[in-house]
Amino acid sequence: MKDRTRCFWVSLPFKKVPKTMVDECLIVVTACLNDFPNKNGISTTMSPASIVLGRGKINGNNLKATFGRYYEVYSGTDNMNRERCTSAICLCPSNSQGRYYFMNIETGEKIHGNRFTELSMPQHIIDRVHALATAEYVPDLDKDGCLVFEWELGAPVNNDGDETLQY
Repeated sequence: MKDRTRCFWVSLPFKKVPKTMVDECLIVVTACLNDFPNKNGISTTMSPASIVLGRGKINGNNLKATFGRYYEVYSGTDNMNRERCTSAICLCPSNSQGRYYFMNIETGEKIHGNRFTELSMPQHIIDRVHALATAEYVPDLDKDGCLVFEWELGAPVNNDGDETLQY
């Protein structure tokens, strides 16, 4: 799970991220692990999610947004009948019909949307994500831009493959 989580962070330009993004990344990784059959599991054709939760197969056509990317999420119209949109970072799918959860860049709150447009990540958005993380007193990511996993506060898991607790 640790390595799969790191795959998400390596491609992102952030030095630190808010807790919401960390939590949602772990949810995405867990869902991915449970949505596909395990070759050593009790079934080679059914995923753990389909066995336990009764979820059907994943429809890749509905996967339109990517975790950690910058989007404009449309949320209706204003009084002048113009589209209202919110700058946001994609978190995770909310259902199988193409709706997603996003993190509002201004407030850091989780929002819901089904109409969105991906944009390139400008520096002011990266700076805003860093500011949201700083306000939550979140530590920086490691030198490779990945989460630091710890057994407990102050006791990091070694990144060299040795999963033993250091004293």
